[in-house]
Amino acid sequence: MRAVTQGKNVRRHTAAALAAVVVVLLALVFFLRPPVLILTDAAFDRIYGEKRAGAAAGRLSLAFFRRVKPVRVGENAGPDMVVFALETAAANPYCVLVPYRYADGARRYAREFPETPVGVLGAEAPELSRENGEGSPLFFSAGREDDMYRAGRCAAILGGGGTVLVYHNGDPSAFRPALEEGLDGGAELRLLGPGAEFENFDGVSCVILGRHSQPFTDNAPDIPVILFSWLDPALTTRETKVIFDDSPWAQAFEAVKMTVRGKAASVPSRMILPWGRTAGGEILERLREVPRFYRK
Repeated sequence: MRAVTQGKNVRRHTAAALAAVVVVLLALVFFLRPPVLILTDAAFDRIYGEKRAGAAAGRLSLAFFRRVKPVRVGENAGPDMVVFALETAAANPYCVLVPYRYADGARRYAREFPETPVGVLGAEAPELSRENGEGSPLFFSAGREDDMYRAGRCAAILGGGGTVLVYHNGDPSAFRPALEEGLDGGAELRLLGPGAEFENFDGVSCVILGRHSQPFTDNAPDIPVILFSWLDPALTTRETKVIFDDSPWAQAFEAVKMTVRGKAASVPSRMILPWGRTAGGEILERLREVPRFYRK
């Protein structure tokens, strides 16, 4: 009987030792693989939140089974400082992602380290294929048409008719067709440019706050809001039912894969449905079924 018990203990210890070896080997592989570097700065961290960015880096690290490291530079850092920060963070990274405001630094880094794939996030659509070949970064834009189409679909679901107000600061011709396609005749569209004021909200069923648009007026009634922002959803109002996030952390999963393949494209925003903001299971389910891409 003692021999049987001892045999079981030996097998148990052997299995535990093998499991420990496997864990150690996986950890070594994880930490020895070249990391992904994502450039960021204090201004972005204040909006997005450092803890939230850390959580996003953790999720991406698990997804790619390699470290995803934020590389922080001073606000408005010049190309030399961008290159220095990235070079110091890792000698041979798997991929580097840089916000568009630091595009000059990305270009210089790509010239100095042509073997490393470099992606620039937040470019305008015409720039996507402007630069090609070894020693040039790939440029990615947010999927503006995709996002506005989805925003229209969400507005139609949340509002159920009436008037949809859209606060924006860009050229409406660039996104209006996609927005109208998303609404699919389910609501009247009204666009408000920079500095526009609106006080009579009778009949307004939903408000879309575009990127960099003016804040929604404080005296507005309880109307569903669709927000384009990097802001932490926990810091938004309860009226905010849908958030479109086109931050580097939201775009990184798709952008890393495309940068490594050497294929630039637009990357739609991550659509966030803050928990507990939408009453009714049917409406929430319909929002979750909104497609990722706009099919013309």
